[in-house]
Amino acid sequence: METIKNYLDNMFNSLPRTEEISNLKNDIYENMQDKYQELKAKGKSENEAIGIVISEFGNIEEILDAFGISHEATNSNSSEAKEQLPEVTLEIANEYVRTKKTAGLFIGLGVVMCIMGAAMVTLIKAMMMYGIIKGNADSGYIIGVIIMFVLVAGGVALFVYTGFLLTPYNYLNEQFNISQYVKAQLSEEWSIKRPYTIVRLTIGICLCVISPIPVLLTNVVGERGDIAGFGTSLLLCVAAIGVYLIIGAGNIMGAYNCLLEIGDYTPAMKKSNKVIGIVASIIWPLATAVYLVLGFGFGLWHPGWIIFPIVGILFGIFSGVVEEISKK
Repeated sequence: METIKNYLDNMFNSLPRTEEISNLKNDIYENMQDKYQELKAKGKSENEAIGIVISEFGNIEEILDAFGISHEATNSNSSEAKEQLPEVTLEIANEYVRTKKTAGLFIGLGVVMCIMGAAMVTLIKAMMMYGIIKGNADSGYIIGVIIMFVLVAGGVALFVYTGFLLTPYNYLNEQFNISQYVKAQLSEEWSIKRPYTIVRLTIGICLCVISPIPVLLTNVVGERGDIAGFGTSLLLCVAAIGVYLIIGAGNIMGAYNCLLEIGDYTPAMKKSNKVIGIVASIIWPLATAVYLVLGFGFGLWHPGWIIFPIVGILFGIFSGVVEEISKK
């Protein structure tokens, strides 16, 4: 029922917040609930019932006329602007979902390459110190740094390519027109894919949470301090897998939320997302630069990695505050 409620909220979002409109919205929501329960009683699945209820909703202007509510004032202010907004068809929507899925794959691989680059620095150095690979620690460090730069360069190339892939769909971050039929189809698709996406997201988060365990184990098992290099490398590998899963799931979730204008893509949230995006484009590269300075300048790859979870927590708090302010 949350899908129906979000859909109805979006339909009435552009209308004046009068008592008359509010009563109409509540009446329609009750009717949609009754219709949903009726379809469920007839043996329809949840996805089928939601799709039918939304597809039978009708045009908002027709509903206002049927209930004798004047919407001339609303139309006079927004009809011309609405006609100028880009139209999102089902074909465009499906293309956007596929592109976001591909973008999630490329961005995820790019992030994995960057993280694995940092892991190679500590891993190769530790392997040479323990005689697994012939050479000394200094040469191992240099080789690891060279590999890191190669992997980071590959990751950056994937980021740039992904940016070009998504450029044609930048208008979806603003306002656009999308028919109720297309939204109904997308709602049904998302209700099918949503459980799998949530599982993938959950696994990714759990892997990031448990990633420090290898470092803790190496500190317990090994008395020599340099064994921590293996633990740090394994930490980064586990975190890389977790981040890859999170990015892939997040991109799919973001695509459907954007098209359905729910979650982080309601009109109010789009405003806050701009602010959050600007801060994110500054804070994360800065955190990475600090980590590299700690690593190259002072050899503090461990525990320098702690900067990422700290920045993540602070950035999460900042994002939450901005979102609450936007809603109000």
